[in-house]
Amino acid sequence: MTDSLRPKQLFNTPAIYIVDLIIRKTNVFKSKRDGKSPLLGLTYHHEAGEGSAFDIAKYHVNNLGWDHIGYTWVIENDGVINQTLDLDEVPYHAGWVAGDDLAEFPNKDKQYYNDHYLAVCLVGDFTKRLPTAAQLKSAAILGYAFKKATAGLGELVGHNELPGKTTACPGQLDMNYIRAEVDRMMEQGSAQAPSDGDDPFFKKFATWRDAAINAKGVADNFGQELVGARDEVNRAIRALEPVIAHLKVLLERLERVTGGKAE
Repeated sequence: MTDSLRPKQLFNTPAIYIVDLIIRKTNVFKSKRDGKSPLLGLTYHHEAGEGSAFDIAKYHVNNLGWDHIGYTWVIENDGVINQTLDLDEVPYHAGWVAGDDLAEFPNKDKQYYNDHYLAVCLVGDFTKRLPTAAQLKSAAILGYAFKKATAGLGELVGHNELPGKTTACPGQLDMNYIRAEVDRMMEQGSAQAPSDGDDPFFKKFATWRDAAINAKGVADNFGQELVGARDEVNRAIRALEPVIAHLKVLLERLERVTGGKAE
């Protein structure tokens, strides 16, 4: 892996600047999404160190032997967002590790969160300090763009909020603040994030917006099936009510004839 950064401005607004920092061990893509599993959310991490996006990428590739960095984006202290993976590549950010409760993972699938969640990492160790104001601003704008692109269905979660994960990450990053800021942007609209038609970067969200909508459709259909089953059971009960009433009458007659309670 070379140390050339290949900076490329993908879009620029007064509030946000994303550069291309996609670094791979080889040109073989081993972890592409299949386009079938819905993208459910965006997970927030902290670096647990004081490096840079490039330092994280080099560590993951050179030291851990991964074929690429484990995050989709990395936010620097000055608020610059580095795109470090294509959106159709699986980030290695929240797989099962020793100490996690696998029983709490959906379907007990060790790679569930990797397969269904994108990942953003803020540089810094937030067990020792707070994120910068610029980082918080970019983290909220990125969350807003993600929610907007997934029709409001994608969730925003901290690493330690994923069921079954036992980690201090993302430290003191206040996810309630991030979510509140994103909700405010969703309600009011925001000129700080690019529109779908203006930039090449977020156009790639379209596939996952459709997947999220389809996932909601599946849930809605299942809910409708449950309602239908409930209604069918209620109809069957109503149909049985006169039969049960008739049986009670017969039982009372039998008790009078036998002079005692019929069992």
